[in-house]
Amino acid sequence: MTVRAVLDTSAMLAYASVDQAIPVSEFVRSVMEENEAIGDDPDNVEAWAEISQVGIPTSTFIAAYAQADSFGRNLLADLASDLAVAEELQDVERSTFVFLPLAGVGDILEASELEHQWPGRGEAIHHALRLNAELATFDPPKQPIPRLQLTDLSMTWDD
Repeated sequence: MTVRAVLDTSAMLAYASVDQAIPVSEFVRSVMEENEAIGDDPDNVEAWAEISQVGIPTSTFIAAYAQADSFGRNLLADLASDLAVAEELQDVERSTFVFLPLAGVGDILEASELEHQWPGRGEAIHHALRLNAELATFDPPKQPIPRLQLTDLSMTWDD
């Protein structure tokens, strides 16, 4: 299993929004479809290594939950419940999403520095760089970030 993309706060807020959920849902659906194309053979270890998930940093989830309306909070709570069931069943393929915790003081300091430079995206950028994954966002950084792969979800959205 690999994390293909990491959602930042703007993407999570869009996911939790009635008005902007479609681009995020389509992006997540594309990851799911790639996984379905890999196949179901549980003995094919190489194929299972190719299964991708969409990462959600814990601070991103918390910030989105705090800013979302009641509909969005319910949607995010459902997502968290689904992840809790997958974790309890030890069935990582049950969800396309995975929570990404910070692993220690070094991670916390690096994510904090990135958050200072790019508010609302620090932990997401940290995880995207660490995992060599894309950063999926509705609010791309104005200046390029070395080694960061970026998916601008706002480019697929017509207001």
